[in-house]
Amino acid sequence: EITHPDYPDERLIVCRNPALAHERAKTREALLPRTERELDKVKLATTRPKWRLKGKENIGLRVGKVVVSRTILTQRRWNRSRCLD
Repeated sequence: EITHPDYPDERLIVCRNPALAHERAKTREALLPRTERELDKVKLATTRPKWRLKGKENIGLRVGKVVVSRTILTQRRWNRSRCLD
């Protein structure tokens, strides 16, 4: 049982659904390699000889695009220094 300020006078119950948890874990595991491939492309863009991606802000924006499209950072914390090596 939990409380939340949006529902001050209501009783909220939290249940764990093992089948849903398993399905979400499978989805998460499938997304991780794809996300890492996309983030590796960003890293590669920072080292290419022409039209190199420069600046923390620009790199952060590009990483943000990948993350938003994959919504994966909630599952794994991305170390931005991987892009800035």
